[in-house]
Amino acid sequence: MLSCVDGRGRAGHISERVGETARDAGSGTGLYTRRLAALGMVVTGVDRNPEMLAAAHRKAPSAELLEADVNALPFADGSFDLSLAVTLLCIVPDPQRAVAELARVTKPGGRVVPAEFNPISLWAAWRRITGWRVPRPVERRPLLPAARARRATRGRRCAQRSD
Repeated sequence: MLSCVDGRGRAGHISERVGETARDAGSGTGLYTRRLAALGMVVTGVDRNPEMLAAAHRKAPSAELLEADVNALPFADGSFDLSLAVTLLCIVPDPQRAVAELARVTKPGGRVVPAEFNPISLWAAWRRITGWRVPRPVERRPLLPAARARRATRGRRCAQRSD
């Protein structure tokens, strides 16, 4: 069984079947791509970012990885037994269209499994406690505010003169 969240039973599970086809939409660095492949599934990871796909290839070298848009997947209808999308729908511009594409490429009777962050869930709390966060852009600020920097410079000059 594969946890949709972290592999430790913190969320609903996906029943995998060896030899089934799985698509990891928005595969990112390949965390779930690797887990699905390790369970014996034939996995295709899809992401728009080539750098993420390179990272996914390092984690899941046996998986097929494609650069593609989740809103226009390059697969025939009913191509996969499982379509997994972890933390994808919160970042795509048209989540309804993405879900429609997930359903389109999933076989009749297959499983579409979207998993998204919930800011008030236990998992989100665990992420905050452990410091596992998406990095935010860092503002470029001087180490010292301008007024303190001027004072420090003056102090250095005074110290040099007294030697």
